[in-house]
Amino acid sequence: IGLAGESNKGKSCLALNFLVNNMTKFPESIYFTSEFNDVKFRERIKSFDWADIYDGNGNPKFRLAKHEENFQDVIIPTALNIIDWVDMPDEPWKIGQIFKKASQKLTTGICFICLQKRSYKPFAVGGEAAMDYASAFFSIVYDKSIPSNVLKVEKVKEPNLYNPMYRKFSFGIEKGGAKIFAIQEVNS
Repeated sequence: IGLAGESNKGKSCLALNFLVNNMTKFPESIYFTSEFNDVKFRERIKSFDWADIYDGNGNPKFRLAKHEENFQDVIIPTALNIIDWVDMPDEPWKIGQIFKKASQKLTTGICFICLQKRSYKPFAVGGEAAMDYASAFFSIVYDKSIPSNVLKVEKVKEPNLYNPMYRKFSFGIEKGGAKIFAIQEVNS
């Protein structure tokens, strides 16, 4: 799964919500970060007071891992792997290969990868190739006409009941980037 978004528009919020809502569905859940240090992450996760994120011993039900390169080498095939975010400023064209290698390595797990998107460009850093191997791909932009952040479904490889491609949803973020609210479909 890929998520491209402009800076400070909700990528980490959506990635953390995906983690919190799915972490117990896998034998292991890992949140790879290049942005958060331990202190900053603990402060952010405190805002998820609506979720049961700790086990009986007071430990998180997921693992936080600091990692910035060669993600395909650390992905666990059966786990929920969230990578927030991939940054390859010198070789952005290689981002598509991260998706390819991740999809080849996964068995029953999921890899959710966040990418930066420039407001003045139609695609994420890494270009269209970033979408080639993703089963699903989404983008977040700020729409001044609403005004709101908008999540757009860019790709769903195998839609079952209906095809959600190109649907758009506005949303707000509250509780220090922990809670998504006021989700509404936006007509294009």
